Amino acid sequence: MSLWNEYMNEHVSLPQTKRQQMIERVQQRQTELLRNKNLSYVTVTINGEEREAVITRSDNGDDIKNLLSLPNEKFERGSLVEWQDNYWLIISHDVQDELYTRAKIQQCNYTLKWINNNGDIIERHCIITNNDRNSSGERETKEITVGDNRLNLIIAKDSETKELYRGQRFLVDDVDAQQNILAYQITKPDRLPGLYNGKGVYTFGLKECNRSTNDNTELMVADYYTLINSSNKDDTDVPTSQPYAIRIEGCNDGVLYIDEDCELSFSIVDKQGDVIQNSNGYEYSLENGEDYVSIKPSADNHTLTLYVPLKYSFIGKRVTLRVMSSLYNLSTEKEFVIKGWS
Repeated sequence: MSLWNEYMNEHVSLPQTKRQQMIERVQQRQTELLRNKNLSYVTVTINGEEREAVITRSDNGDDIKNLLSLPNEKFERGSLVEWQDNYWLIISHDVQDELYTRAKIQQCNYTLKWINNNGDIIERHCIITNNDRNSSGERETKEITVGDNRLNLIIAKDSETKELYRGQRFLVDDVDAQQNILAYQITKPDRLPGLYNGKGVYTFGLKECNRSTNDNTELMVADYYTLINSSNKDDTDVPTSQPYAIRIEGCNDGVLYIDEDCELSFSIVDKQGDVIQNSNGYEYSLENGEDYVSIKPSADNHTLTLYVPLKYSFIGKRVTLRVMSSLYNLSTEKEFVIKGWS
């Protein structure tokens, strides 16, 4: 052995060994204290597996707790915790986990349901909170008063939730309010902040939207009848999204005037530009422009009128209209700029 190797073994390896021995002693002592002398020691189920842990109060309210693991055990963000006959999501954790893992869990208050691309009903425990900064209850238009409530949805990332998209609709309400169930759609996907190493939670901004006759309020699944009927048809009967597109016509090539209402028409067209005659109705949402523009669909849901209030401060603002067809699994966007006079 060289003199350099002898030096390294004596001056580098030895301190690392002593440090590891100290860590192991602390871990053993910590395990003994947590199991036998800590009143917050509990047995929980995490992602279907029984685990030992410590749960304590936090400064963030009763629905958020601190979760501590036993030494040599780890938690992952987005995991579902079953404790005290309730479900909780691990929304964050301390990546410094050499002695133990410290995490925060938030109580789930809703079970979200939707239909995936295979026609299966998916259920996920999630967290629904009010988005108070952007919520005003209802909004006046020139013709009608529409709901303008905003919610935040926190849900674990998995193979199903990663497929959720902007514009997707859900029924989010107390199931006992059968005659007044509210519908919401995703307007602001916020996926990255709650992830660590690709695992964690998504946060979606939800905006109240109109109910549809295709919603099933008993099952609490939005667009149930449209999606179920589509998934039950033969492949030859249901067009795929590849050969078709939504065509938007009207509004002077993307210009809105504050002194003139704008009427848009929609159609499903094939690659040759020919209109498909059996097209279904559409759904609409405004992105980054609901404060400047109001919308009124026609009775047959194939045309739409855009109204711009007579406010000079709106001149120069840009608005994006998103149009969706559930039957054809299509969506498209068109941007408009607001100008003064036509």
